[in-house]
Amino acid sequence: MIHLRLVIPCERTDAVLALLLERHDVANVMRLPGASLRPAGDVVQCDVARETTDELLSQLHALGVDAGGSIAVETLDMLVSQHPDAAAQSGYTEAAESVVWESVEASAANEVRGGWTFYVFLTLGVALAAISVKLDSAITVIAAMVVSPDFSPVAAACVGTVRRRQRHLVGKSLRLLVAGFAVAIGVVTVLAFFAALAGWITLDDLLAPRPQTDFIWKPDRWSFVVALLAGAAGALALTASRSNTMVGVFIAVTTVPAAANLAFALAVGLHIWLFPGAAMQGAAPGDSIWHEISGSVTQWLVNVAGMFMAGVATLLVAQWVNRRAIARGAAFDETKERTLPAHGE
Repeated sequence: MIHLRLVIPCERTDAVLALLLERHDVANVMRLPGASLRPAGDVVQCDVARETTDELLSQLHALGVDAGGSIAVETLDMLVSQHPDAAAQSGYTEAAESVVWESVEASAANEVRGGWTFYVFLTLGVALAAISVKLDSAITVIAAMVVSPDFSPVAAACVGTVRRRQRHLVGKSLRLLVAGFAVAIGVVTVLAFFAALAGWITLDDLLAPRPQTDFIWKPDRWSFVVALLAGAAGALALTASRSNTMVGVFIAVTTVPAAANLAFALAVGLHIWLFPGAAMQGAAPGDSIWHEISGSVTQWLVNVAGMFMAGVATLLVAQWVNRRAIARGAAFDETKERTLPAHGE
């Protein structure tokens, strides 16, 4: 169930209480007159079935609760009650697939605000992955993917696509994703170029066999399959508020490693272009570097596209399941109301 704490202007409290008390999916309604000092007003608390939280929140918005006060939303891990009017007895299943869409939308909107920390974490992730290219270290690749926050704007774009009133999130997410990777790739390219000048990295580091990290710039059908599965898992974790699942999503996708390989290749290519003697003897560095660049870009696009497609599909399924749960609960309420007179006879 979901616990709501409402701060309500005193003149609107009666209307809010009437709304809460007439709903069968709301229980444990409490009123604390004048308890709130900033903003001034009454405090009302209640528990509501997860499936119908969005509907109730919309009604509270219509009453102007958020305009003159505030609405706090919390998830209850357990509610123990034998009271016959408890919301748990109202016919709503409280299944794990129930989604509080307003919470999901708020989380998605928060993710696309960006901020300097997003750019820093993404740049650190790309830098770590670039080191993995030099060392051919799978462990460093995993560390880079865990650090990076690149799935957040993709998830926000999925929410914006599915939820009509949040369509603006799609454009914001795309801009943040492109700008974030542009900054990260640019910074790491410059750093790698200076590393090449110092002799820390060479063309051989890029073109030599890398059995542990070759996959980051060689997309195939399995790259797309992994992106689909990761996108579905990430979207499902977003709706279920399971942040621990997101770590697995970060590790599964290879957007950051692909960006790192691109930055590494750009830096080495720039170094060879400015200093032709840096190329390996007998090698065709231009063609080989171009293959690394094109492969990295393709891998990045495949992963982003796969995550987005699977994320949208998963959210659409979650939305359909949630509507069916609401319909079942509403049908139960109607049946209960029709049978009440018979019980009173």
